[in-house]
Amino acid sequence: IADTFTFLDRLLLLNDITEMNLTRSVVEKYVTNKEHWAFANIASISSKLSEDTLKIISNMGEKPIKRELLAQVIYEIIGDKIEPITAEVTFNDIENSEYKEAIHYCVRAGLLSGVDSKHIAPEKVLTRAELISVLIRLNDLLE
Repeated sequence: IADTFTFLDRLLLLNDITEMNLTRSVVEKYVTNKEHWAFANIASISSKLSEDTLKIISNMGEKPIKRELLAQVIYEIIGDKIEPITAEVTFNDIENSEYKEAIHYCVRAGLLSGVDSKHIAPEKVLTRAELISVLIRLNDLLE
């Protein structure tokens, strides 16, 4: 989470996306380690999320983020700033994902792509290479 939120926070700041949904006191109920090297970035991204998503993230500890959760984070922060550019794509492996709407948005916005034409691998741990690809696309769309 730390690397992902640090890179995402920096990209959002570069594109002047600073609106917060949650107050500092709410964020600090879940993001408690003020000594963590990425505390400021984690808290910044956390402030832009719903409290439900923040609860999920805070319970992850140091576990790596999965593709479907990144889609949810992006959807909550960017959902009204980028219009989807492609038609709906059907993936066989997202029917049971609680992040189905966010995945569809990120695919239609051109931010996330499937691992093949019918699978997005929502439960797959996000690699740094995948993260950078998503962030480059996001930056291009925000500029």
